[in-house]
Amino acid sequence: MEPIETFQYKLDHYPIQTRRLTDVDEQAGSLSGWRQEYQQLSAGNYIGALSSIVLPDVKLIFESSNRPLYQHGDAPKDSVVLAFALDAGGDGWVSGKKFDSNTMVVLANGHELDFRTPPDLTVAALAIDAKTFDHHLHLFDISTPFDIVVKNRFAVIPPSICAMLRGYIRSVIPDIQNGDINLSHSTSKLVFRDALVNSFIQALGALNTANQKLPRSAHLHHQIVDKAVEYMRSNLDYSISIIDVCTSIFVEQRVLNYCFQEVLGLSPISY
Repeated sequence: MEPIETFQYKLDHYPIQTRRLTDVDEQAGSLSGWRQEYQQLSAGNYIGALSSIVLPDVKLIFESSNRPLYQHGDAPKDSVVLAFALDAGGDGWVSGKKFDSNTMVVLANGHELDFRTPPDLTVAALAIDAKTFDHHLHLFDISTPFDIVVKNRFAVIPPSICAMLRGYIRSVIPDIQNGDINLSHSTSKLVFRDALVNSFIQALGALNTANQKLPRSAHLHHQIVDKAVEYMRSNLDYSISIIDVCTSIFVEQRVLNYCFQEVLGLSPISY
């Protein structure tokens, strides 16, 4: 068996720890707060990896496995876990239902994990303190569909929204590496945490829609405009585009335009 390697990247005084593993049992036991067991479902040498970014009340986790696995156990108590595939070599099954590139796994308050993974899978998972999650959830007024999601333990996200979320998450590590996201500062950590949580929650808010719908709640209109304005003002020294604004608050450009017209009577560009 090849030795387990531990890599630690110093990114502006903030460590992102990556572990390369060749044993499924060790990988299953490597996530703090989880009780789980992994079983390899196909023959061949196993290669896996785990990395994480720890923020206030939130942990962003990346997990990879080259072989299909049966993952069984319990999610951390007093937490909500949202997870989806960044890359996968096929389809899997979660709680008896098909798992593909548009599926988000949702576990809340110690729910059981029952997951048959596809091969060559890389998952991005966000483990959020339950109170912090509830606070963000109510900002976007999607508590009713989320109750259904928690019961089913999975959600099928529209492909366009899943692609936006996947692109955003993939951009996180390079942005930290080149200093665009500075996690050595406490305020920056909170801003980054809120962007992560909101991106996952807004993906859930697009449930059962072919495309992202225009928001109907006046409160939500103001929330989107406020977050966009906050991002613009915090980046006055930089050249940013409307796409940058949309990505930072995870909405499509037409939604941003609609909200600005409704709340301020002008376009984001005019603002």
